[in-house]
Amino acid sequence: MSMRLRNISSFCFLTLFLSAYFFNVKFGFLNFRTFYFAILAIIFLGILGHIRYKKLSRNLVIVVIPLYAAVILAVYSFLANSPDADYFLGGAFWILANVGLSSFGFFNYFSKIEGQPLLGAVIAALTLNAILMIVMFVSSNFQLGYLSLLTSDSYEIFGGSENALDSMYRFRMIGATGFASYSSGFMQAIGLFFLAAYYYITEKKPDLLFLTVSVLLAISAVLSARSSLFGIFLWVVFCFIFFRWRFVFIFSCSFIFLVIILFALITQMDADGADFFTNWLLDFFISGTSSDSLSETIEMLDVTFMDSGFYGFSRWYGDLGYDYFRSADVGFIRLILAGGFGALFFVILHFLLMGLFFFRKNSSAFLSTLYIFLMIYFFVIMFKGAILFDFLAFDFLMLMLCWISSQTKELVESK
Repeated sequence: MSMRLRNISSFCFLTLFLSAYFFNVKFGFLNFRTFYFAILAIIFLGILGHIRYKKLSRNLVIVVIPLYAAVILAVYSFLANSPDADYFLGGAFWILANVGLSSFGFFNYFSKIEGQPLLGAVIAALTLNAILMIVMFVSSNFQLGYLSLLTSDSYEIFGGSENALDSMYRFRMIGATGFASYSSGFMQAIGLFFLAAYYYITEKKPDLLFLTVSVLLAISAVLSARSSLFGIFLWVVFCFIFFRWRFVFIFSCSFIFLVIILFALITQMDADGADFFTNWLLDFFISGTSSDSLSETIEMLDVTFMDSGFYGFSRWYGDLGYDYFRSADVGFIRLILAGGFGALFFVILHFLLMGLFFFRKNSSAFLSTLYIFLMIYFFVIMFKGAILFDFLAFDFLMLMLCWISSQTKELVESK
């Protein structure tokens, strides 16, 4: 009984911890963002995990080396481009590299909890955020109450909490962070893939709980960003490959519930809000490549970046300090402008080495295919924004799958 309680308490702690890492919340009563606390904790617990098991994965070191090379390149770029340079890229790569090297030790630290606690905690954290997003979307009073607990950073950009909540911007001010963007949609859609992984690895068949969680994650992803529809589409294809006809039934039910819930949410809005949200949601399907978001992204592909060279300009932000350098929001172009083609090379090499050392030889077809689908989703979204840096935990989640791949000796290949 005491062991069971210990497992439950450890799982709850892990869920809250991952929530702090994913959402980077800054409450008004704290003087720091939860993200930085989580980074320090990962590194500390990771070191303890490595000491306890007295083993540092050689493959992990090889996979992380490109990130440290990117740090060196970013520092050189910063020094070469001073005084106009900013240090964002070097700092981001430094975080990715150190968290990456500590990741396996961190995962080992929680490995004695029964089942698949890491996958379960990721799903739990994202599901809680999904519920929070939906409730905030429906109830403006609850939304204002929760936002009052946060620092004003998340909504002052819209003119303050009261002004923003009286405008259409209130539909973006949802979730744990108080602001939903394309990175929020990406994060919630990634949760769908981890849900599928949890059910497959634990040899469970999709059931009512799978249906419920998938609907919550899908709705929260769509409420965050239309680009998450691509991730949901990939997830549907992926699940059909491995869950077959049982998933067709689950998907049909999920789709029906999704449409019903979205329709119910729209009916709760006033006329202006309903028109705005409906037009926003259906804009791509109606306008195609002429939709505002996609047309803006296509225009940004014309930004000059071929002069970045190997180490770039070390500029992540523009002259205002919060805008985009050269007004480029496309993730690949921002990365090239800031760190040159060298930084792009090291990022691609980092993820290729993951596939080579953790998914190509020592894994099942399921995890290998999961890696491919997630890479497709990641690289497509990098045309939308710099998702690797807007959601730094993505690399951590990929390394989690690497660790699970190295630990899982046999998976049931057919249900």
